[in-house]
Amino acid sequence: VVSNRSGVTARIELWLKHHLRRATRWYAWEQINFNAAVHHALRDLLPLLLAQQRELQTLRTQIAAAEVRRTELAQQLAEIDAQHHATQAELVDELRQRDERLLEEQRVCFKQLSLETSEAAVLEDRARRNALALLEELQRRVELLETRKS
Repeated sequence: VVSNRSGVTARIELWLKHHLRRATRWYAWEQINFNAAVHHALRDLLPLLLAQQRELQTLRTQIAAAEVRRTELAQQLAEIDAQHHATQAELVDELRQRDERLLEEQRVCFKQLSLETSEAAVLEDRARRNALALLEELQRRVELLETRKS
């Protein structure tokens, strides 16, 4: 036990500390035991805390890698989506062009069919007139033959 004082004051202080030490020994002993137990517990806990810190760092690294991968996948998805939209637009244009070509071909076919129908009607009318003319000629000859017979 030490004192920062000198003379009588130091002696009184040392005497008082000595008696207080004896009086508080039971209390101090329990405090020493508690401090030792805490010291041992903290010493045993230190490797566990270090292991936990390493595990947390590993998890943080994995999370960062997963975030990078998620970003890459999002970019790839955006690229695929853009390509999909471009391909879809090309297909729509191609189908529109084919539809226009088919419509134009149908118009041409309908015009051709209309012309052929008109031509067939004219030919039919001509054939009917020829047939009527031939029938009239035949009837006239029949009448002529009948008049000659009679």
